[in-house]
Amino acid sequence: MYGIIALLMGTSFFFFGVPNLFTQNPNTLLKTYYLADIFAQLGILAQTRLLWFIGFKNRISWLVIALPVLCWSVTIMLLEIHVIPSRVVVDTGARLVLYNDQTPVLYMKSILYAVVAFPISYFFIRQGFTQKVFKAKVNSIAAGLVFLFVAGSSIQNALFTEGGDTKQTAITNTILFLMFQTVSIGFSLRKYFAKRS
Repeated sequence: MYGIIALLMGTSFFFFGVPNLFTQNPNTLLKTYYLADIFAQLGILAQTRLLWFIGFKNRISWLVIALPVLCWSVTIMLLEIHVIPSRVVVDTGARLVLYNDQTPVLYMKSILYAVVAFPISYFFIRQGFTQKVFKAKVNSIAAGLVFLFVAGSSIQNALFTEGGDTKQTAITNTILFLMFQTVSIGFSLRKYFAKRS
């Protein structure tokens, strides 16, 4: 599950941050922004499976969590593509790209990120403090902090900078993409070699 989440979120970071290093064309950047958002929504849907597994597996069906999130994600995508379309503004002088979602979409995205990622973070950090083995303790707390950091930065980007992207944030997103892809490959290789031994 971690590998799938890392792959989806890493691909989202890639489409969000990297294209503006190569083009300043607003139409191209808007299309890559929509791709970034599709991968982010799929990553959040995958996170619902993780949330269910670590926090609710013995209480409710996964669909109880996944279906509302899926409906919320589809609504966000329909709003930002068709109803109240997002825009891209390129300021070549400042080397700044603004991905402007309309206010309802910004709030809906932030709510979704908070509702899914913050509980995952909470469950991991709480589990980390109850672990007896030091390595397991560090791994759980680190995983919780990653979810907290990524969700927090996404909410901050949506609400406070309204999607602004500079060369520095593009580089940061590229680094995050590479980190997520490395984690994804690492989990895949670990699983592959575990099956072979």
